[in-house]
This record gives sequence, structure tokens and C-alpha cells, in this order.
Amino acid sequence: MLDKKYISVVNAVLRVIPEEEISVAISKGQRDSSEKWEWGDRALLWIALALKSGIACTRDHVYTALSQVSGIPKRTLRHYADHALYFNPDIRELYEPMPYSHFMVAKTFGSDWQRILETSANYLEQYGKYPTAEWLEWKHSRNAEPVIEQDAKLERVTDQIDERCLDSMPERDMDNFTASIAQARQSFTRWHVSVNAMYEMLAVLPISSDSQRGLSEAMTDLMTEIEEAVKEISHKIPKGS
Repeated sequence: MLDKKYISVVNAVLRVIPEEEISVAISKGQRDSSEKWEWGDRALLWIALALKSGIACTRDHVYTALSQVSGIPKRTLRHYADHALYFNPDIRELYEPMPYSHFMVAKTFGSDWQRILETSANYLEQYGKYPTAEWLEWKHSRNAEPVIEQDAKLERVTDQIDERCLDSMPERDMDNFTASIAQARQSFTRWHVSVNAMYEMLAVLPISSDSQRGLSEAMTDLMTEIEEAVKEISHKIPKGS
């Protein structure tokens, strides 16, 4: 329960917000609370107005005030404001009408956000529609990196095997060992390419979003199992390599 001092600050915030702005927030809150960018920008505007007035308040006070008049949960407003602050109107206009969920995914990648948005835009240009947010996240997720890492490790094995070990190894065994490593590297690379192709195919299938999401989750689970197997195999590579 909010204490009297907190409530007093919230009321002070409401007093410095123009009546017209409060009326719009009340009206739009009752009719449509799904305009995420608009509500994020509105929350930032209220914060700016409160700070400009000189009131000793925090962002939390402002979110509470806006929540009271709009009916939108404070946590939701904070989420919208964080994203609106991270992606200014110029960036949003550049990628319009990209789904909001794609910006959410991009934000999780920090300074690499533009690469994620460019992937989404390129996908639209190639296939005529945006990919699912789940596919976009997977495409750039670290979950896909272990395969690349294993491939790099195998290359290091072939390039950096201890010369003393090779000197003491019979020539026939050395050839077999090197050939096995090369074959494994090719297999991992082919598997990685196949997984990418499956996800791209899934994104363009004429099925519902729920079906796409279900298949995507099943494929991700399978991919995780395979990656665990790859890790287990990699541990068997000689430590001296």
C-alpha cells in the first residue's frame, strides 16, 4: 500500500500535467491501450514535464500518476517507456511498420540492435512478410553459436595439434585422425546450414502464428539436444590439441 508521502508526490505530478494531456490519457486508456510506442512516448513526456516543474519526484511517481488516469499497469508503462527511450522516433520511422516485438528482440542484443532490425527488414524484402519474433531471436541468439564454436575448435585441433604427438603417432593413425576431424567439421557445418534453412522455411509456411510458434519451440528443443551431443563429443578431443 502506498504511503501518504508517496501519494502526495503523485498528486503533485498530476497537478503539473496539462489538463488536455490528462484528458487524452484517460480517453485513450479507456479505448485503446495497445499503442505501445504512443504510451511510451507519453510516459516520457510526463516525466519531462514533472522534472521541468521542479518537483522532487522519481520516474516511479510519474508512472503511478499515468497509471491512475489511464488504467494501464505501471509496470507496462515502464516497459513501454524504456523501449521508446531506447528507440527514438527517427529509428522507428526508418523501420516502420516493423512489429513492436522485433524491437523488443533487438533491444536484448544491446549495441548490436541494428543488425537484428536489418535482418527483419531484409526478410520482409525477400519473402514479402516479416519473420516471427521467435525466429528472429533464434537467428541471432547465442544458442546457435555453440555449433560455430565447435567448428572453430575442430579447426584449431587440426591446425594446432602438438607436433610431438604427431611425431610419435604412426603415419596411418595420424592420417585417420586428421581425416576424422575434417569429416566431423564438415558434418557440423552442414548441420548448422540445415537448421538455418529449416527455420527460414518455417517462417514462410502458410500456417497460423500459434502453429509456427509450436514448431519453432520443438525445433529449438531438438537443436539444443544436438548441441549438447556436440559438446559431449568435443570433450573427447585430446586436451593436448
